[in-house]
Amino acid sequence: MHFTVLSREVDHAFIGGFSLGGALATEYALSDQKPRPEGLIALAPAWQPLFMARPHRSHSDKGISEVDCHS
Repeated sequence: MHFTVLSREVDHAFIGGFSLGGALATEYALSDQKPRPEGLIALAPAWQPLFMARPHRSHSDKGISEVDCHS
């Protein structure tokens, strides 16, 4: 993956994307995959908060609300 290679080349690697890319970047940032991004930049991501789709749950251990990708 490009992010893995990039993270070896720079001191602070961020991940981001536009629309569906923003949703995919969000999914990666919320996952437990390594390496971890320093931050997330999601421009017009194709996702909606779960409270709009189904009962709300959170990743309290990560300090963030769960999001749901939609088509």
